[in-house]
Amino acid sequence: MSLQDKLKNNAGSDMYPFHMPGHKRRQHLYDGAVKLPFELDVTEIEGFDDLHHPTGVIKKIEDKAAWYFQVKRAFALVNGSTGGILAAIRAMTKPGDRVLIARNCHRSVYNAVELCRLRPVYIMPEIAEYDGEPLNIYGEIDPDKLEKQLKVSPRIRLVVITSPTYDGMCSDVRRIADICHTHGARLFVDEAHGGDYISTSTCSSLSRIFFPETSYRSGADVTVVSLHKSFPSMTQTALLLTQDESLIEPLQNNLAVFQTSSPSYVLLSSIEYCIDILSATRIPFWEHCVRLQRFYVKAEGLSHLTVLFNGKEYNHLSSRILISTTDADLTGYELARLLREEHHIETEMATPDYVLALTSIFDTEEGFDRLTKALEEIDHNCKPRTEPKPDYLIKTIPEQAFIPCEKYKYAKQTVPLESSEFSISMETFMAYPPGIPCIVPGEEITDEVLDHISVIRRLGGNVCFDSFRKQGEDTINTAAEQ
Repeated sequence: MSLQDKLKNNAGSDMYPFHMPGHKRRQHLYDGAVKLPFELDVTEIEGFDDLHHPTGVIKKIEDKAAWYFQVKRAFALVNGSTGGILAAIRAMTKPGDRVLIARNCHRSVYNAVELCRLRPVYIMPEIAEYDGEPLNIYGEIDPDKLEKQLKVSPRIRLVVITSPTYDGMCSDVRRIADICHTHGARLFVDEAHGGDYISTSTCSSLSRIFFPETSYRSGADVTVVSLHKSFPSMTQTALLLTQDESLIEPLQNNLAVFQTSSPSYVLLSSIEYCIDILSATRIPFWEHCVRLQRFYVKAEGLSHLTVLFNGKEYNHLSSRILISTTDADLTGYELARLLREEHHIETEMATPDYVLALTSIFDTEEGFDRLTKALEEIDHNCKPRTEPKPDYLIKTIPEQAFIPCEKYKYAKQTVPLESSEFSISMETFMAYPPGIPCIVPGEEITDEVLDHISVIRRLGGNVCFDSFRKQGEDTINTAAEQ
């Protein structure tokens, strides 16, 4: 019996719930309450298994996921990929270990470094290009540069990269994995945005469509996948995958640390439903590729807007549609607003000079048609850009005064952001989305970082800081002079 069936049977029984949750599975708690699936929400009662020691219905879900993704072990995540990232990094390191981290990793990787008291060494990704022109987008991790870094720092025990990135840029994970293992390091790949696995054979006949070989099939020791980003699964659902049997127990133990002790059975049921859908047929994957191909072909008719990476040679995940405004007289933020307000299309992310539209196998032909027509109309009303294109991507790794976990040894002072250059940051700050830190505790604040923040704000973006700020306050916490 599936978990969803068990939940429905339990909801339909006359068993009175003298247990958590407090809503007692009642649909309407008071007049006007929004209908939520309270009747399906239960705790670890008899017959519903234990996420942290699964032996029953949850174990079946994880076994089904392991079979589908062809790995030794799959762990269900209800705290999103973030919980899996924290658990995986702690499982593969000891306090004081050196770890090599791609500078474009999600903030949860940086949080893991601080929590696990690790010594980070950073590698900067390449700057992505399109038609020979550099973009404000981080691209792949160069395997040769990574190998050089491992030779310079031979005590590195773990390498962490993101592939595909939020923008869909893909690295050569197979070669990187070989290099890591040759130098005695394990490889963890944040593949949260690569959940829409489509075999290369599925789209081999389509000239515009590229889907990379999955990281867990390319030699990565551990991979995290966000089901909710690309599949029919609820927010916070993800999977942690490994081919290494020796890591199964450490991963299980650390998931019990970083995941809630009161997991949502509704979310677990969503994971089960998702895997069942994916296992049923490959037809939706092919249809998705065909829709994407048609979209990329039609988008070639745009005059001012540009749909980037419309071919296999770019090693870009085709399901992440990037629409550049570099040659148009509007910003990415303005394009996102026009799509939202005038065409009722909400995109995933906007930046100063491009918009990201995230697609999945459950997008419809009508949806792609609406996006195409909207872009054609906006493009028709655009004028060519007359000002220089914005240049705001950080290309240099800041100097490190101390590692993040040592920040508690230092007194802090709050200074105006505009006069913080050369100070040592005591907090993380970043543009959000995508949630990639531009600086972390212990690093020197540079003019490049301040320019990055200034451009994003000036053009309409948002920058987030760790510390609370009052309305209108523009400050940063820095290390006080000793």
